[in-house]
Amino acid sequence: MTDPYREAPGPSPYVVTAFNSYVIVLEAATGKELWRHRMAAEITQRAMRIHVTTDEIVAVGGAELRVLRLTDGEATCRVELAAGLSPSLLVVGRRAFVSAMGELFCVDLDRGVVLWKNELKGSGHGSAAIRVPGLVVQGD
Repeated sequence: MTDPYREAPGPSPYVVTAFNSYVIVLEAATGKELWRHRMAAEITQRAMRIHVTTDEIVAVGGAELRVLRLTDGEATCRVELAAGLSPSLLVVGRRAFVSAMGELFCVDLDRGVVLWKNELKGSGHGSAAIRVPGLVVQGD
């Protein structure tokens, strides 16, 4: 079994990066920029998180989550979340778990809705680790 957070399913024609409000896709062979997508809010000196599959990118930055088509950057899902300096993102199937500013969100990626939110009262506001059986993401 491959770990989608550590092992690629095979060679990809794309390299994806995200920082300072942008998700950018490059051609892996040449480094040529294919497209860039600007998130809604200006995100300067804040962490962005991405999860990349063979056909889409889930990006979290500022106070939002977006699902972008890998081929052209078209947003297929937009969800407002809490603004966080260093969010954590774990994608399991068609659900995304996002931790930001001491809150944990569960987002349905097909419908673009927050299924639930837990404020985790009294837990603080640091970067969080998120785990489900078999998958884990560690906050910075």
